[in-house]
Amino acid sequence: MAKGSILPILTLAVAGVLAFAATTYTAFLLSPDNKLRALAQSCNLPSRQKLPTDFTNGALPLLDNTLCTTMGFFKANTAKRLNVGLFSIMIAFTLPLSYRLSFQAASPNRKSLLNSGVFLVPLNIIGAAAGVGPWSCLFYTFVYLPAAYSSTKASKASVLPVPSPSSNIYIANLVHVLFGTTVALAVFADPEGALWHHAALAIQFAGLSYLPIAWLSLRTPKVNDEVESRSVIRRFDAEGVSYAFERTWSYYRKMAAFSAFIYWYGLNRIIRGVWVNGERLDAFSYFWFGDVGGVALALILLVAAEKTTFRNKDAIHPVSGEPRSPLDMECDKAIAKAPAGSPWLEKTTTGFIVASLVGGPGFAASMWWCSGEEELGWKARKSWRETVAVDGKKAK
Repeated sequence: MAKGSILPILTLAVAGVLAFAATTYTAFLLSPDNKLRALAQSCNLPSRQKLPTDFTNGALPLLDNTLCTTMGFFKANTAKRLNVGLFSIMIAFTLPLSYRLSFQAASPNRKSLLNSGVFLVPLNIIGAAAGVGPWSCLFYTFVYLPAAYSSTKASKASVLPVPSPSSNIYIANLVHVLFGTTVALAVFADPEGALWHHAALAIQFAGLSYLPIAWLSLRTPKVNDEVESRSVIRRFDAEGVSYAFERTWSYYRKMAAFSAFIYWYGLNRIIRGVWVNGERLDAFSYFWFGDVGGVALALILLVAAEKTTFRNKDAIHPVSGEPRSPLDMECDKAIAKAPAGSPWLEKTTTGFIVASLVGGPGFAASMWWCSGEEELGWKARKSWRETVAVDGKKAK
């Protein structure tokens, strides 16, 4: 057996830290004007005017002042198409990232405690206040990458995937539908109206919407044992196993299309703002550039981490040093004969780059995750057939 190396993991970790530093600098320090800092300072004045967002009436000044800053920031952004476009692109990238992390957290096939939805709550609470983009890079470095690395140690070819409970998938979908609806209201509603105010305020507390995902993680045990995986797969019939993975495959594709649509809408707003209205960059624009860049880099790094760890296609795994399992090679050959999608678009680096340019990294990453569901579905069906065959022999 060839000797593996932790160097690829360390390289990806350094890339994540650098991405966090670069996007944080862009968001908060690169702008030549100080509108963002001035807004934050005005909200921290002891004598500032009392606002409707002062939930605690001064009992928790940090919370009241943070809401004063973020709500003022959101309202100021509605004045420019440029900034609305950048915000839209940030959402186009954030939704697929959140969707992926939520599906993993709700799945019994997760291999690490770090895949738990518990970590999504603080990520999004902090992200709502300080930019989800840079903090996604930090989350990737210290949570997702270690989880992916540990999966190379915990994964065994004999432990085949099992379907996620349908209720878990539907709850994750509901969380994202509600979040998407809230964001749409914040973009399209009248900024002077109560509806916009409530929607913008809800976005500040978006992190709490991941509490159901955290609960799903806690109530859904990991299946990391061959006996247990076969015990779970026995509860399904052939159609149920196929549908479970086809369902998530389909949802990832829908998210890819949705992300691309929002991405193009955002580009349209930016183009119209800059070339039609003559708008120029301000401190808020620089913040969104940092935020958008952070989420985009986090998506790219997530895919890179998966390609390096639990979805590596090399004959010898670069991290573990183990040869690729016959099951994985058989899976690739079977799917290559009748792929559900486009292997070039979904699996190759060139396809990922082209997809990122055309539909954004959210679209490209979602297509990559589609191919992952296709592979998991094939392995689960194989597990079901083998389990049923063994049960049939025992019954004779």
